[in-house]
Amino acid sequence: MNLSLVFMAFGCVLALALQSSTSHTFHAHSQRRTGSFHIEASMDLVFPMFTPEVEKSWAAGWNPEYVFPADGKTTQGMVFRTEHSGPKTWIMTVYDPDQHRVAYVNVGPDMVIQISVNCRSEGNGTRAEVSYVHTALTEKGNESVDAYAQEHHEKQMEHWRSAISDALAHEQTGR
Repeated sequence: MNLSLVFMAFGCVLALALQSSTSHTFHAHSQRRTGSFHIEASMDLVFPMFTPEVEKSWAAGWNPEYVFPADGKTTQGMVFRTEHSGPKTWIMTVYDPDQHRVAYVNVGPDMVIQISVNCRSEGNGTRAEVSYVHTALTEKGNESVDAYAQEHHEKQMEHWRSAISDALAHEQTGR
């Protein structure tokens, strides 16, 4: 991993945390949720589904605005913005197609979310393991972190599985 990207992401998070803190007594809540799902498709088809441009094919409302590189070329260190669940700035911190790994940090007004996806072959298909680390920047963020229960993460993973499977089926049949 490029060390300068880690320092850049940390600096952004630290600056936002310091800027957002309204009281010296604020204590951020942070929580990791991990889940996985199986898709009956090869890793060569599944892994690209976790890149910003291809995600448009399965994630309703997903429409990244590319900051760097401006053409949206998938690369470690790319930066983009989204509005679909509130304004967020994203940094792709890991892009390793050889190891089928991708990771992002997104920063919103109340929370920082780290997302990592690791894919591996499983039988005739692909298993995707997805981890989210939510860290609050404000009291409102603490409420959101606390509300994101493991059951919610598992429902989200089922939604991802279904949406990606449907997109791949549509792509293969042309319908």
